[in-house]
Amino acid sequence: MDNADFNRIYAMYYRLVMATAKHFIGDDKLCEDICQEVFVKLLNREKPIEESEIRYWLLVVTKNTALDFRKKLKMDKVQIEPMSDENDSGTTAKEPLRQVVGRESHREVMDALREHDPKGMEILIGIEIEGRTVEELAAQYGMKPNNLRTRLYRVRKWIKENFPKDDYL
Repeated sequence: MDNADFNRIYAMYYRLVMATAKHFIGDDKLCEDICQEVFVKLLNREKPIEESEIRYWLLVVTKNTALDFRKKLKMDKVQIEPMSDENDSGTTAKEPLRQVVGRESHREVMDALREHDPKGMEILIGIEIEGRTVEELAAQYGMKPNNLRTRLYRVRKWIKENFPKDDYL
């Protein structure tokens, strides 16, 4: 990987890595350390990663690195609440992906979602992990914000229907 590729990937995914680390650790300084370690692992990786797999690879490596930091620092176990069947005014809006990220079967869910709706997966990750706005993503994908919200709703519904909480909790 040359410097230009690395710099492009870093600029594109820095927020994703930081947000994912923050989900598991919560401490900004430790998140910066985790982020640095993840990108060093990417830079030192001998086998190249396909462009379509970089985001997923970064999510997995960030999660694992953050959990390793937690073990080293003897922090409490990660607390992830089960998904609610209720959809009350957006309080559970971010639950599906956050539930999946912390579970062993997350790869199965993400692979299935990638096959079912790759663009929907990108939108879900953009909203829930990267913290981007609906308007920002709608502009990126050339969609109207209401259409993007509908797509996001359908992706979340698909996850709940195809991966009931008993399957991955």
